[in-house]
Amino acid sequence: MGQYHLAHYRRFEPEKHDAEEEINRLLANADREAHEIILAQKFNTDKLAKALLARETLTCEEVLDLLGTRNSKLQLQDLAG
Repeated sequence: MGQYHLAHYRRFEPEKHDAEEEINRLLANADREAHEIILAQKFNTDKLAKALLARETLTCEEVLDLLGTRNSKLQLQDLAG
């Protein structure tokens, strides 16, 4: 029975390696995309951080006004996550 288990394991070892490579590729892509978003939104993030340091809390409407998105296609639920 031990030989069967070992043979069974060896048969799936290449598939495990392929899956690990795919996972690593997906994680690298997600990391790159997150970094691009952070860089693209740096100005707004800095503006929001300064407002939060000054006031500690902001309403959704205040955030929309601050970012200049109140009348844009950005909807309130987009800010909620």
